[in-house]
Amino acid sequence: EDVQERLVELTDGIGPDVIFECAAAKGTLDVAMDSVKRGGQVVLVAIVWTPTDVMPPNWMAREVSLQSSFGTQPEDWRIALDLIRNGKVSMAPLVSEASFLPLDNIQEAFEALCEPSNQVQMVVKHG
Repeated sequence: EDVQERLVELTDGIGPDVIFECAAAKGTLDVAMDSVKRGGQVVLVAIVWTPTDVMPPNWMAREVSLQSSFGTQPEDWRIALDLIRNGKVSMAPLVSEASFLPLDNIQEAFEALCEPSNQVQMVVKHG
């Protein structure tokens, strides 16, 4: 599915006010910046470890702003856990059975995380 096309369709041709870029996959920042509405904001949450090509004139002409976010406060975690616990947020789309690895396989988990096409999240089980 074409993400940019779908976002425009869901917003009646305007684009979202705000997009949170959480994937850190190649090209996702550009898709976010190109998909947000004119005057919109992209919040960079994921840490992008590889160089990325950007075209600031495209963003400047549409007056799109880029905001970064790093770290959280303890209250953020409490709120998130309450949302999950109360069933208001489902983790099913984020974590699959393949995401769980025993502590003995920690090296395998880190190697898998270096290949973003393989996993979104990894959960290391202890005990």
